Amino acid sequence: MSEFPIEFRVKLTYNLKEVICMAEFCVSCWNELNETDYPEEAYILSWDYELCEGCREYKRVIIARSKCYFLRMLVNRCFHRKRAR
Repeated sequence: MSEFPIEFRVKLTYNLKEVICMAEFCVSCWNELNETDYPEEAYILSWDYELCEGCREYKRVIIARSKCYFLRMLVNRCFHRKRAR
């Protein structure tokens, strides 16, 4: 058996996975890196201010892309194409 309690092992594994898999950027740095111009609504942002790895300032960073925003954008493009024909 391990000398660490189960809560400690789970927390340690979670923290290691988080550090390895996630780079944290604010919306402006992310848009600059990817040469895009998406608004904040296009992303799910962190609740707390965290250190952005691009500008080294404490800001809300991107956690994931908002599927609703991109789906709405796709539907609008398809709808306007059909309408223009």
